[in-house]
This record gives sequence, C-alpha cells and structure tokens, in this order.
Amino acid sequence: MLGIRENKEIRELRELGERLLRAEDIAEYLQVSIKTLRNWCYREKIPYVKVNGCVRFKLKEIETWINTTNNATA
Repeated sequence: MLGIRENKEIRELRELGERLLRAEDIAEYLQVSIKTLRNWCYREKIPYVKVNGCVRFKLKEIETWINTTNNATA
C-alpha cells in the first residue's frame, strides 16, 4: 500500500474504523502536505465529507481510494 510502513500509529488509525479523521491525520498517513491534501479535496480527487464546514475523512474510504487509484494507474 504505497510503501507506507505499518507502524503503531497506523494500526491505531485502522482501529478507529469509521471515525472521522482530520486533514492533518490523513496528510500524515498519506505522507503528503496539508496543502496537497486540500488541493485534492478542492479538485474532488479524494473522498471526504464536510461536517459543519469542517473537512473530515473516513480511513476505510481513503484506503479504498488508494487501492482504486493504484489499480487505475497500473
């Protein structure tokens, strides 16, 4: 999965299940800048939801997006 190391923090994120995560958490998980992540949201390239105007992410949807994106470019 994009060469992301399976570490304690990532295992903890997976255990969160459907909990909504902040942009900072997902940017760290994907190893991209916040600016890049916000750009992807603006261009609707990554799945996200808005809760009271705040952008949030579901880890399962992000992992599905990663796998779909990898398969489309392979």
